[in-house]
Amino acid sequence: MYRFLLAPRWIVRHVIVLVVLGLFCLAGFWQIHRLHERQAYNAHVRREMAKPAVDLDRRTTVEPYRRITASGRYDVANEVLLRSRVLNDNSGNDLLTPLRLSDGQAVLVDRGWVPIEVTRPLDRRTAPPAGTVSVRGIVLPAERKRLFSPDIPRSGRVSAINYINVSRVGKQLPYPLVANYVLLERQRPANKLPTYEAPPELTEGPHRAYAVQWFLFMAVGIVGYTAFVRREVKRNPHKRKDPPVVPTGPFDR
Repeated sequence: MYRFLLAPRWIVRHVIVLVVLGLFCLAGFWQIHRLHERQAYNAHVRREMAKPAVDLDRRTTVEPYRRITASGRYDVANEVLLRSRVLNDNSGNDLLTPLRLSDGQAVLVDRGWVPIEVTRPLDRRTAPPAGTVSVRGIVLPAERKRLFSPDIPRSGRVSAINYINVSRVGKQLPYPLVANYVLLERQRPANKLPTYEAPPELTEGPHRAYAVQWFLFMAVGIVGYTAFVRREVKRNPHKRKDPPVVPTGPFDR
């Protein structure tokens, strides 16, 4: 019974189905692996953000996602516009301004979001206080180039960029810049603009849903192929029986 499933053309079908089902299974487990990575990353970020704030005036080497406090003067002349940022579904830009510290170094501060009509740095409406300011923020790692994002020129002076490349901004500064940047949470004296932004939202992403999706595809494939075989058997009843033995000699009769 069902011996027809061992025919060459059926074996080819079996192999194709098994390969496809195996790929579905691998994709599902890969998404589970990515989910676990994201959960571990979120837990790490939450632990770092929960630690006491570090004073940059005493220690400039700070791990990403730690909160910091610092005091210094903004170097507005070297401010850079960060293009294409969205706040509450409103398009705009961010302002990146070096904050000069007491030891001669500086940290790049994302001072926040400005409306889309602010298309260049050094806008009078967004100028920071001229004197010493006290800031509090979160240290974040430099951003990577996003897909289809324009490249930042390797030479010359840039006044606007599309992603936060701290080392590239540091090349055009006359003083050393620490490796990471700070997302501003509070500043004294305060500005009306830019608008402070919340830290990046910690989510698990779509990995759980994608894993369920791939495993559902695998289940549908198994059920569908089984139904296909059963339909072939019903369509050709003679396939359900083994072929009769054909006598080949006088003793086989």
